[in-house]
Amino acid sequence: IEGCECPPSMTEAHHINEWVAHEGCTDLADGILLCPYHHTLVHTFGYRVVRIEGEYYLIPPPGENGERIPIPMPSKSPLEKERLRLAGIKAATDAADAAARAAAAGVTDRESRSGGQGPGESSVADPPTRHAVTG
Repeated sequence: IEGCECPPSMTEAHHINEWVAHEGCTDLADGILLCPYHHTLVHTFGYRVVRIEGEYYLIPPPGENGERIPIPMPSKSPLEKERLRLAGIKAATDAADAAARAAAAGVTDRESRSGGQGPGESSVADPPTRHAVTG
């Protein structure tokens, strides 16, 4: 949990899907490490741990207004931190490459958002000229 300084050697295993609810079956993929304090929050005070798209969150019990805002639980694993760092570098590099390709093709950011029109240009045709009918 963000801000928790407990080292892994001092943590306890927590099963995201309680083994009792699954007739004693559990899976290592459903286990995480929690410090004793946060493990007590989960089991005693109604907090839950959920995994959403590979990321872990601590869900507090309903408050006075019923909101249960997820609290991110970033991994402290050096391997996971390195994976995220490399993913960030790749995303930045991909964005820079795409911008360079667009610049080489002569397309500016404004043109790409406005459908190819430059500043002051309109993609809408001028209305027809009205001529007064004399008679």
